[in-house]
Amino acid sequence: MAENEDETSIRINKKTHKDLVKIQGSIQAKIGKHISFDEVLQEFIQDYKKRHK
Repeated sequence: MAENEDETSIRINKKTHKDLVKIQGSIQAKIGKHISFDEVLQEFIQDYKKRHK
């Protein structure tokens, strides 16, 4: 259950999770600070919106 009313949970398969962790690590190495899965997903969403205006 989500800890905050503004949060929710999603189910993803293990392969997707593994890929997300790799991407998260790559971004963290690039910017030099920890980022959450939410921040990784927000980057994907922003990129999608830019490409599909």
